[in-house]
Amino acid sequence: MQILIVGGRVGRRHGCNETDTALHELSVEVVNADARFPPFSWPLVVPEAGETIAVCRHRKGGAAGHRWADYVEAGVLGALECCMACPPSQAACSAPSERDLCSLRLAVSGTVPEAAGLSSSSALVCASVLAALTGWGGASPGADALAARAAASERFVGTMGGGMDQAASFLCQRGSALCIHFDPLAGTRVPLPTETIIVVGNSLERSFKAGCEHPFNVRVIEGRLACILLSSSIRVPPSQAPQTLRHVASLLRASLEQGPHDLATNTADANDEAIAALVDQLLPSGAVTLQQAAVTAGVTVEELESTLLDGRSRAALPGRLHARSLYPRKRARHVLREAQRVRLFVE
Repeated sequence: MQILIVGGRVGRRHGCNETDTALHELSVEVVNADARFPPFSWPLVVPEAGETIAVCRHRKGGAAGHRWADYVEAGVLGALECCMACPPSQAACSAPSERDLCSLRLAVSGTVPEAAGLSSSSALVCASVLAALTGWGGASPGADALAARAAASERFVGTMGGGMDQAASFLCQRGSALCIHFDPLAGTRVPLPTETIIVVGNSLERSFKAGCEHPFNVRVIEGRLACILLSSSIRVPPSQAPQTLRHVASLLRASLEQGPHDLATNTADANDEAIAALVDQLLPSGAVTLQQAAVTAGVTVEELESTLLDGRSRAALPGRLHARSLYPRKRARHVLREAQRVRLFVE
């Protein structure tokens, strides 16, 4: 994925005089080398004092519909968040500040097929973050920070991902796999044998993750629901429940060690099996509705929905979550099995 910065206002960063332009007049234009994707332009959303980008974007209406350029906009917004986190008075901050903002003209090209499960959307977001930071004339933050920023900004599109694709884009190195850690997002190199061959295939089955009905977002919600229900079993209220099964598993291990169900051994495999057994015991075996889950957690449906969906993802499933069948046990078991498999591979 490549993004070329075609033009922008850069004079002031090179000691040249320029006529100041009000921030509300800034804009972003993007074209694609592939004629199937039409050009787009939009005003650059700059929050007022004390306002977050998400609130400002909601107030101004945001983008309508689903467009390929939404991923570029998400990346530009991520770069804007870097600027907002770096006030001019902070001398040690290397990112550009809001005073460095200018309009952007971007050109996109790439060979990764879209909607093929090969992270083309995340690659576009990551490249857009870098392009905007470069266009605004500041040094980029570290790779870990860039990955985390890109992961958070992609949620403006409507996906509820955790950052695996963005970490792969920024942190991978030739000859090594990457063991990705979350909260905070980071990675550890896992050297591969020199004779390793990895084959990547395209099934030609297209899948658009940002769609409201796509199971990608529903799986995230099922995982969060599993966290809430498991936490409620040890008297942790939904509003305070961790949002990751890794953190919930830590709470459950502590509960096991303090309660009547002592772990047989202190090995990782024994811990994994004990947590899996507790998941089977505490979570419903089949589908549950949001209403049923709320009763189990001891909260209202509205409170549960507010806990499941953060500010950026609340628009991803507008009015549809109440009618869905959710499978928290199935999702929790899958996540825990995958985590165990990764741990064994790294070891």
